[in-house]
Amino acid sequence: MRSFLRRCFMFMLLSGGIALLVFPFSFDRASEVEGEAVRIDVDSRALVPEGDLTAVPAEALAAAPKLAQILRTMRERTFYTGTLSMDESQAFTEKLFGEFRREMLLSVDGTAVRVRMDDSLARRFAGAGQSMPTSLAQIQVKIERVPVLPADGAPPVLAPADLADYPELKPYLRGEFTDEERMRGRTRLPVPGWRAFAGRMGWTGDKVRFVYDNRACVGEVVSVRDEVLTPITGLRTAKWIVGGLAVLLGLLLVKTLYVRPPLPGIPLSPRWGTALHDGVTLLFGTLAMIPVWDEVLARFFGAVPRVDDLLLFVSGLAIVVVGFPWLAALACSTADKNVQVGADGVRLFFAGGRVQHVAWDAIEGFNVVEKRVPLVRGGFVSSRSLGKALNLATRDGIVPIGMPLVGSTKERIMTALRRYAPQRLHAALAAAARDWF
Repeated sequence: MRSFLRRCFMFMLLSGGIALLVFPFSFDRASEVEGEAVRIDVDSRALVPEGDLTAVPAEALAAAPKLAQILRTMRERTFYTGTLSMDESQAFTEKLFGEFRREMLLSVDGTAVRVRMDDSLARRFAGAGQSMPTSLAQIQVKIERVPVLPADGAPPVLAPADLADYPELKPYLRGEFTDEERMRGRTRLPVPGWRAFAGRMGWTGDKVRFVYDNRACVGEVVSVRDEVLTPITGLRTAKWIVGGLAVLLGLLLVKTLYVRPPLPGIPLSPRWGTALHDGVTLLFGTLAMIPVWDEVLARFFGAVPRVDDLLLFVSGLAIVVVGFPWLAALACSTADKNVQVGADGVRLFFAGGRVQHVAWDAIEGFNVVEKRVPLVRGGFVSSRSLGKALNLATRDGIVPIGMPLVGSTKERIMTALRRYAPQRLHAALAAAARDWF
């Protein structure tokens, strides 16, 4: 029991200490502060001068009822593509311009749109001296809503010379934003600099509309909430102290487990096998302790979490609470037990100094038990074989010899049993040997 507890605490101390010392945990507390930032919005579409628009009269709309219905819906949509009969498109454009046109800038009930008509198929038939079949007398129509530059000069137009003293604004007016700026919806421009520029331009208010490079732009000062990280006093120093002490105490426990006089008899596990088992356990234990420490620092000290994954935290905690004791018990069942077979029976030597002797007269037979571990695959619980353990069947019950980690240890134990076991047990020993190997 003492060896089991030492190994459990060794796993916890070394895994927890190494995780604290190696992983870059956060030791800052996050808080929000209110501030201001500059937001720039640039319309990618070129402005259309108000004077270039043609107002659509009611008689033109009456000549093309389908197109009229589409144009009236452009107030709610930005783009439309579809087909229109050749007769209707020609009747509409001839009412407006007296001839067929393939591209038009129109104003319909105060909404400015650009209309493009593709009659390439009709022209192909006409070039071949043929008339287009009625079923094909359709043209492609593309309609898009366009921004308008008012004739009265509002909003103000910004010239490149106006940016001579404020060159950092140019990339934003060209629509060049970083991914972070697009995500946060604001620029890195300093608010005092923007306000000074707006004042020099004669603009008033926190939100202004202007035109640059024939594109509509909006600049405004918006309220924002920023996250500020503040170091937690003493937490980083405590990490090194706690982590260092945990590793030191863990190494002292390693010494008590590995530095000791050898036990008599045949060891169930060679020293390197036990060291490999403990090393792999410590490796996965250290990885498991990272989300556990991350949650502890976040919950009890307010540190910003680095992992912040509930599933990893629960898995790590399960490894510490359930996995460490189970793996420690598995290691102790082989690392802390030696088997000695002699003419007077079988002796089991344990690390704590305890010796269990079973005389040949008390042994009635042998049995082999397969040890399995639970396993979850695809949502289904199954099991996997861990190995086979040899037991002594006595008058007083079962006495487990153990489950050696390597096959050569099984050979040594079985050779000794064949040599010293009485004749009445040879048949049972042979059956157990077939099942054990």
